[in-house]
Amino acid sequence: MDYENFAIHGFFIKYPISCKVELDPDSDWNKGNVVFKLPTGDRIFLSWGPIQTAIKKYRDLLTFANAGLDRIRKMQMVTKIEAVETESKKVYGHDTIFSHFKVQLGKPSLFSLFKRQETVLREIWTYHGFCHDSERYFIIYGISEMRNSVKLSEILRYMQASFRCHAPK
Repeated sequence: MDYENFAIHGFFIKYPISCKVELDPDSDWNKGNVVFKLPTGDRIFLSWGPIQTAIKKYRDLLTFANAGLDRIRKMQMVTKIEAVETESKKVYGHDTIFSHFKVQLGKPSLFSLFKRQETVLREIWTYHGFCHDSERYFIIYGISEMRNSVKLSEILRYMQASFRCHAPK
């Protein structure tokens, strides 16, 4: 697979050239989002914000990462969530929390009173990190349909390995 360079507000990451890239128009150096949309419908996101906001609210990196999982658990369409793995990893020299989980979503039906709700399975991988050099947190995460999960997992691993959140020291 061929990759292209993407850089914005001090962040750098390589992404598949087949992606459509969308930047949240409200993004700035302090806080923002960019999504890399693959032709398969899978998506990879890069989000960032002020590190002090995250530390003040969540106290540490693990609590910060778990809060993201809790937000997914509370989503109305989520009917089941299974943690596959959680571990500490390094991303550009920073400690991060890597999480991988499977989510079952209840797909709303027009005739939900008369028909059993259809389910959709997704896999999600996340890297939550704090960059003290730029004083920002970052989250790199991918969402995939189960049939594409191995491929997206490989793409996400490549992207996080290429990720830079500040200039080299």
